[in-house]
Amino acid sequence: MSVVEQPRYTVLDGGVLCPAPEIVAAHEAGHATVYLSCGIPVDYVERITVRVPGATRFGWTNALEDLWVASSPLPQERKTLRRLLGKAGGLAGELVANAFDSNYSLRGANDDVKQIGGALRDLGLLGLADVETPGQSIRTAISEAVAVIKQHAESFHELRRLLVLGGRVTPSTPTTELWGEHDDRRLLDGLRSAAQTR
Repeated sequence: MSVVEQPRYTVLDGGVLCPAPEIVAAHEAGHATVYLSCGIPVDYVERITVRVPGATRFGWTNALEDLWVASSPLPQERKTLRRLLGKAGGLAGELVANAFDSNYSLRGANDDVKQIGGALRDLGLLGLADVETPGQSIRTAISEAVAVIKQHAESFHELRRLLVLGGRVTPSTPTTELWGEHDDRRLLDGLRSAAQTR
């Protein structure tokens, strides 16, 4: 049975909506697939419901971003772009898996959206006083992440399947063409264009 045919959410104590395992798996597999495609290592991905201060976490992608930023020879701008794209990967994963819910997904990915906003500020595409990430910039980032996931569809769908079954997976890097310098330039151009249409 697909996620579309199953109940999409259950209600936890305190009225917290818990997404179906297939939704969480799609989100986290999206993050991991994009990070790995961009050269950012991922230690593990998990589907887990755990209370954290001020929220409930349903999944986690343990991308080794800080280690990669410290060790990668890429210029800082390119590192920022790839981290931003990885943050967009969760929502892109939901879209590719047909599990995106316009009433819940963006709220559920609030931390990702805030971090995308921070990256846009670091890139000079969003002013320091701006409190919201512009919708067009989010759409641009998610669209690029969707393209990356579709390029690595076999790896993405296998990771999703393993997450639904086992809850925690150590993913492997996709074997097809990885994200490169020309992709960084295209993403930056798209984000600049989106920032100008605010």
